[in-house]
Amino acid sequence: MKKLMFLSCLSMILWGQFSWSDKLVFNERPGVRAQAFGGAYRAVATGNDAIYFNPAGMVFNKTYDLDAEYLYQKKIDPHHWAGASLVDSVTAALAAGLDVHAGFKTDNKPINYDVLGNLALAYPLADIFSMGLTLRYAFVSDPIPDQSKHHFTGDVGLMLRFPIGISLAVVGYNLIPTNMTELPMSVGFGAAFHWGSQGGMIINPATAYTGFTLAADFLMRDLTKIKAMELQFATGAEYYIADLVPIRLGYTFEITQNQHYISGGLGLLLQVIEVDFTFQQNLFESNDQTYGAALRFFFL
Repeated sequence: MKKLMFLSCLSMILWGQFSWSDKLVFNERPGVRAQAFGGAYRAVATGNDAIYFNPAGMVFNKTYDLDAEYLYQKKIDPHHWAGASLVDSVTAALAAGLDVHAGFKTDNKPINYDVLGNLALAYPLADIFSMGLTLRYAFVSDPIPDQSKHHFTGDVGLMLRFPIGISLAVVGYNLIPTNMTELPMSVGFGAAFHWGSQGGMIINPATAYTGFTLAADFLMRDLTKIKAMELQFATGAEYYIADLVPIRLGYTFEITQNQHYISGGLGLLLQVIEVDFTFQQNLFESNDQTYGAALRFFFL
């Protein structure tokens, strides 16, 4: 009986870690706009969220954007995630992005925290084809046994964006192996259709984000564990009402874990500033929710 109870408790702990692991993947956590898409953002990648989802997308909208955001995940182990990012695709052909995020849990004493830093670069190889690279640094204040506090890795992304509004993308994540479970080596594929403004050097850079967008993504997480690899499908849509109010909807299916999430977002675009909000809900676990808010500034 004691052995049975022990195995039951152990399985519950392992299940909790496994089901929670997808939410702790550092490069998938940031991005209020991307989260509202359900994570189906690799072939969209028009904002600063491209730094973490697909750096190759930074070159297609000639903007200078500054983002600040906050995300809160409500679950058994609540987690806060906040940061800021800056993307410049105006001053040179080589687009660049810089991002710093920090995560922490308020129920721990002392408070454990994580820091994530990204430097992203992207270059147009042709009018419709670009390549991007993200260099990533992660710090964990309270690592698990045999795990370092400091980790270095990186992403490589490719993106095709056709004039008819169709975009295709493939991204490899955390390609430099680490012993950190929160930075699994993964690969994602994306496709999107956009109808409306295609961006570019325009008087009001915010109009690069208007119109209607429909996207779908497929993610293979942790390629080092072929038999235990996690698979994810996501789809999302966005529409700007009167080029003023963005509405976003998303759906995420964690195939391996059989978890379903729905997400939504709402914002307000005022010339050179945009405010965005997002909400995500696990359809099987009522206490698994994510809230987020972001403030974006556009500069020429």
